[in-house]
Amino acid sequence: MIIIYYKNRFISISESESSTLNSINIEFNKIHDINIEIYKFLANNNIKNLHLFGKNPEKILKKLKKSFNYVKAAGGVVVNENNEILFIKRRGKWDLPKGKKDKGESIQITAIREVSEECGIDPEFILLKNYIDSTWHIYDESTEFILKRTYWYTMKYVGNEELVPQADEDITQAKWFNLHKLEKPLNKTFLNIQYIIELFISQCK
Repeated sequence: MIIIYYKNRFISISESESSTLNSINIEFNKIHDINIEIYKFLANNNIKNLHLFGKNPEKILKKLKKSFNYVKAAGGVVVNENNEILFIKRRGKWDLPKGKKDKGESIQITAIREVSEECGIDPEFILLKNYIDSTWHIYDESTEFILKRTYWYTMKYVGNEELVPQADEDITQAKWFNLHKLEKPLNKTFLNIQYIIELFISQCK
């Protein structure tokens, strides 16, 4: 199943109908205009889950991508030698460091660069480890909606620098949290971040 997060709600795509509570099921082949259905969902906070289903989920996703300005990004679950995970705080929400891919840049380099820039740490101390997964989410930027796919990696930080949050990106804090005490950041973060952290922890077992 493909999940596209929007704030505390989501669009899901699969081959069959969803049985999720508060989910609106729409068969892709019967949609006259996918844009209308998408923007109905975005405008109505009472719709918790819009579920699009059909024989070819990738085809549905491809069609949906045309409704948005689509960007690629990358970021990391960064762990230091004290078994702590690096979080940033932006606009009142805890998040993981990530950012948009520059033209001609590999997605792995994007991930390291963005962690370095957003947290003020030397990229030489950031060791790229395993690929975790990618997430999709929609966000508002000025008068348009952006669809972003973010590729996530496990990283090991081997330095001992003071964290410097990137103020021009509205980041007010960069902070290490104990891997076993993540209630504070996870209670005030996004659904896609919760998913990535849960997946990361499960992969560590």
